[in-house]
Amino acid sequence: MSKPAHFLLTIEIGCQQKVDVEGMVKVVNGLLGNKAMFKFRVVGEPKILAFFEVINPVEVSTMCSSIIQKGNFHVTCTSLLAYEEWAQIIGVDSKLTGPPPRKLTKAVVYKFDVNVECNGMTTDDFLNTWKEEATTALTVRGTGLELELFKVFGQRKAIGLICQDSPGDFEKLMQNLPFVKKMFDRCHFELTTLTKL
Repeated sequence: MSKPAHFLLTIEIGCQQKVDVEGMVKVVNGLLGNKAMFKFRVVGEPKILAFFEVINPVEVSTMCSSIIQKGNFHVTCTSLLAYEEWAQIIGVDSKLTGPPPRKLTKAVVYKFDVNVECNGMTTDDFLNTWKEEATTALTVRGTGLELELFKVFGQRKAIGLICQDSPGDFEKLMQNLPFVKKMFDRCHFELTTLTKL
């Protein structure tokens, strides 16, 4: 059996004129149904994020077409790699790289994007630091923290979804990550607040 493929659909509602954003969110939510692994509304923006795990990527293309047919939507598709698979590739202990929990129970979820530059580092140094980062993140998740992780396919970028009580809790957690400790000047974080659909 083939490994599942992972994708993030970013669905932006066009607002060039008077638009019923809430109505459009309901339309997209109805189309997504239970096909998306996770689906969220971005707080304060006319934007929806949907994470997919599929055997056949055509399913995601079909979903994109269905959404675009329903109105003024701009859809972007990002190919993802399960973080556990990436962790295996870079040599993280297999005890940490089992199936992800795929569990986010809180109504508010924080999405964080981590973009990492490797200027001035050898490839080995960079990958060793990422191995430390992955080991730390997967170990913390093993303590019960609701955390889902993905690597953007073909890029030095990771995406995480985390249930925390406040952005401050996220900030505390970030202080102990190897990317922050060792590469603070080459590591860029972006935090987005989401609500579940």
